[in-house]
Amino acid sequence: MQRALPAPKARERSGDRTRRLLFETAIDEFCRVGVEEASIGRIAKAAGVSRPTFYFHFPTKDHVLLELQWSYEEPIAARVASAAGLEEAFVALIDGIAEALGTLGNPGVFAEMVRIYTRHAASPALADQPHHLMRAVAARFVEAHSLGRLRDGLDPSKATHLFLTSVFGYLSLPTDPESARRELRTLISLYFASGPDFDAEDSGR
Repeated sequence: MQRALPAPKARERSGDRTRRLLFETAIDEFCRVGVEEASIGRIAKAAGVSRPTFYFHFPTKDHVLLELQWSYEEPIAARVASAAGLEEAFVALIDGIAEALGTLGNPGVFAEMVRIYTRHAASPALADQPHHLMRAVAARFVEAHSLGRLRDGLDPSKATHLFLTSVFGYLSLPTDPESARRELRTLISLYFASGPDFDAEDSGR
C-alpha cells in the first residue's frame, strides 16, 4: 500500500543538511539508473547514512520526487505571477518548464516526477498543497478573460484546470526542453482568441 505524501507544511526540515544530502544523492541515483531501479540502500550508503535515516526523511521514493517538484514549481509560479503582462507570463511559464527540464537533464526522471499526480490523485497531501502554479496561472486566465482575450465560452477557472491537466499530461511523457517550448506554445494558443504573441515577446528580449 502506498504511503500518503506529506503536505507542504511538513517540510520544515528541508534545510537540514542530512535531508539535503539525501535528496541530492537520491536525484543522482534516479538520473543514473531510473526511479524504478534506484536503490534506497545505495542512496543511503552514498550519503553516508543508514537506511532508517533515509526513511525518516523520505518514507518513499515518491517523497523525493515530490520534493523535486516543489523545488521547480514555486519559482516558476513566482515568475508567472510577477510577469508584466500575458505574453510575459506565459513565456515565463514555458521558459521555467524548459529550464527545469534542462537543469535536471533527465527527461525520464522529470516525467516520473510529473506522474506523481496520477499515482496519488486522491492523496489528501496533494489536495492540501498551496498549488502556487495553479493560482498563478488562474490569475492570468482571469486577466485574459477580463481583457476579452480568452476564447469565447471559456470560463477562466475551467480553462485553468483543462490547461494544467494538459500541461501535466504532456510532461508525463519524456520530452526535451525545445520540444516542450514548441508544444506548450501551441497548447497555450488554443485557449486564446488573440495571442499570446510569443514571437513578438521573443524579439523584445
